[in-house]
Amino acid sequence: MRFVFAAIAFLTLSAALAGTLVGCSTPKIAPSEAVAGTGGTTRVLVFTAVDCPIANAYAPELARLAAFAKERDLTMILVYPDPSTTVEAAQRHVKEYAIPLPVCCDPTHELVRVTGATVTPEAAVIRIDDAGAVTVLYRGRIDNHWAGIGQRRAQTTSYDLRDAMEAVAEGREPKRSRTQAIGCTIEPVPGAATSASPGQ
Repeated sequence: MRFVFAAIAFLTLSAALAGTLVGCSTPKIAPSEAVAGTGGTTRVLVFTAVDCPIANAYAPELARLAAFAKERDLTMILVYPDPSTTVEAAQRHVKEYAIPLPVCCDPTHELVRVTGATVTPEAAVIRIDDAGAVTVLYRGRIDNHWAGIGQRRAQTTSYDLRDAMEAVAEGREPKRSRTQAIGCTIEPVPGAATSASPGQ
């Protein structure tokens, strides 16, 4: 029965993404749809916020990664964990920053718990099996451009998310499964369960 529900959610997500065209309205995805799929389904989740300067500074790179994902038939989703962010606000945000990705609001931190994300921006590459279990293949920074809060490197030398995406697209495990993301803290939601150990 769980597989049937997962398959229905996967088809719903596929239909939403199939209707995505640059310049048209950005589709909205529920957290349950973001982690639904058939065995071996891979998703790329990027946690972001409308008011995080570091996350917003990554908009051009996220647009490039969106194209990179599309070329490799990977589904990439922007996740907004701030409970005060509405779907409409998220859709305005991606339009304003020209990020051609579907949005997912995660007000109860369902995806935060599944992935273990702690800041924005932070990326997670996940794999979903036939039983609906999620394995986190990679979690961490987009790249090493930021050495710390307010500390940009003169040159980016490690493109961690891109490397992880390329690996899974080619059927390989990412060389690095964890890196330290730099950004704005994802504040806990009162009453929400704490994160388990993702991918274990």
